[in-house]
Amino acid sequence: MPEHAYIVCMNTIIYFYPKREIREPEIETRTEAVTEDGKYTLIRVGFDLKGERWFGQDLGQTVPEETQLLLEAEEPDEPCRRGIAGVLQRIRQDRQQMKRRVEAQLRLEQALAAREEQLKVTERQMLLAAERILKRADREGDCSYVCQGDLKKCTAWGAWLEHFPIKEFDGYGQEFWVRQLLPQAVHPHFAILGACEGIEDLIESCAHRMKSVKWILKEQEYTPARRDFVEMFCEEYGIAIALWTVPGRAAYRKLRPICPEPANILDFTDETGIPVSGIAEGSVWLDMRSSEEKCRRIGGRSTGIRYFSLKERWKRGV
Repeated sequence: MPEHAYIVCMNTIIYFYPKREIREPEIETRTEAVTEDGKYTLIRVGFDLKGERWFGQDLGQTVPEETQLLLEAEEPDEPCRRGIAGVLQRIRQDRQQMKRRVEAQLRLEQALAAREEQLKVTERQMLLAAERILKRADREGDCSYVCQGDLKKCTAWGAWLEHFPIKEFDGYGQEFWVRQLLPQAVHPHFAILGACEGIEDLIESCAHRMKSVKWILKEQEYTPARRDFVEMFCEEYGIAIALWTVPGRAAYRKLRPICPEPANILDFTDETGIPVSGIAEGSVWLDMRSSEEKCRRIGGRSTGIRYFSLKERWKRGV
């Protein structure tokens, strides 16, 4: 499911997640989330994929090697006697061997035909699944999908996408979607890493509940317009944004963000190795890019930091 123009329009997110021991896609009742910027529909779909297996059906294109070996196996011939009897024995053995080869080839062809028919059945199942899922979506707006990482690793997922005509969601940094996480920013202290579309408007929308703001940007992200915004923000709201820039591709890996008090970390970066040792327990980390690796590093460990992202929100079905 994913990607698009989001303000004041209906969007549908189709979230695929792994679920074992089911025989067909499990489609949950859609839920609507409404904000002042618009609304969107979330459809959660459980998939049972493993390697090349689609809900228990093998999508491999050939008969397994062990099956071929079994079909092609030949019984050893008996040692031939000498003389005329041996000549006649060899003739019989050659005829029997030819017969076995023909029979083995026939069995192999039958197995391949059965395999091809099974693949056609599975393909029809995929098409029906796509139809069922899309009936739940509001096609008047923007519809896109998100896939949990474990499913993406399966070969069967690529086969499924050939029958699912929806694009993958890529709008994490867009203002409408960023605003879905802002209610989780419960502290008066803010640390902003990176930037996104409409970042200045987002900062202003939080100004009434800010006591302090740190903003860390890559050097190329610090534009004259942003310098002017920092000056205006101080004059308008009486809050001086402590802004500094970091150089290099892996700049945020070297970062030591010091938050002695619980703070809201608004993370717009793609960097997965940002240190968290200098961040106070009780802080809130809003991962605006929904990195599953960050979720494991921050949300899945005893860091004392509360982690939020859109993917985690959709995973929980809210």
